[in-house]
Amino acid sequence: MLLTDEHLRADQTYHREALKRLNRHLWGSGIVCGLEVEPASGLCIKVHPGLALDCHGNAIDVCKCITLDLSELCKKKYPDGCAPENAAPITTHLVVRYAEIPSDPQAVLTSDDECSSPGEGTKCEASKYREGFCLEFRDDCPEAEPCAEPDEPDKTKYDSTGLLPAFLMLRRSRSPSVVEEMRRLQPDCMKSPPCPDCGCTESAVAIATLEIACDKNTVKVTCDCRHFVWSPRLLRWLVCGFLNGIDKVPKDVIGTAENLPRADNFARLPLRTAWEAGSVLVGAPDRISALETKVAELEEQLKEKPRQPGSRKSKEP
Repeated sequence: MLLTDEHLRADQTYHREALKRLNRHLWGSGIVCGLEVEPASGLCIKVHPGLALDCHGNAIDVCKCITLDLSELCKKKYPDGCAPENAAPITTHLVVRYAEIPSDPQAVLTSDDECSSPGEGTKCEASKYREGFCLEFRDDCPEAEPCAEPDEPDKTKYDSTGLLPAFLMLRRSRSPSVVEEMRRLQPDCMKSPPCPDCGCTESAVAIATLEIACDKNTVKVTCDCRHFVWSPRLLRWLVCGFLNGIDKVPKDVIGTAENLPRADNFARLPLRTAWEAGSVLVGAPDRISALETKVAELEEQLKEKPRQPGSRKSKEP
């Protein structure tokens, strides 16, 4: 068969959409790595390299540092160029959006009657599209998928909350049937995360919230509108950040759980290292029992110790 441009285009479209569909359903949207935002000098900020996924499944790759000048926002807010003293800061959200940029223009083959007349330039069209991005400022924050909240949460009933709050409330009530109630509240095995909306229109990924003080010529960067993709790499990074340095904590501080593995061992050898840490913690109750016995012996020795002559007996409260 003769392969036409439609066949080749359909082949590329299929593989691109399959990858986007996998990204959309498996990972969701948000920051994958990098894309830190920090103040530079004056009203300038710096966006570091990184990768994000939008709700369509497009990969947004920022390969180099980008410096943005926010003074134009102040000029738009105060056209005369002079912000009043103690003026309220401008709050805006910095987002990154996927963009396809036309590139590599080539001359277009046309029939004789479509040829350009003398004096006109050659008709050209882009032969390729380059994956790119654009940074935008928005008044609203494109939120990630939030945790599902009950329609009418009742704080007095444990069955309208999550499993952990339900357990804490049941334990507080000293109910004799805590185990039975927790079994009743266990998730339905037929429930699963909802599929993302195939026709999503929100393709922007928020990376920072900016508070611009035009009168002071300063910028404050916060994380109020910043969300992440929950990937294995993120979980590994969180584990390392949570456990880093645990092997260097003195024994008198860490207590009975001594000789815990290093944090990087959890990242490199998670199964073996988790087993080693579990083995250390399993032995902790025996050491706690030994310490309690020792404390009891010392208390008995203090009771049996004879009083020194001339010592006064303390008055009972």
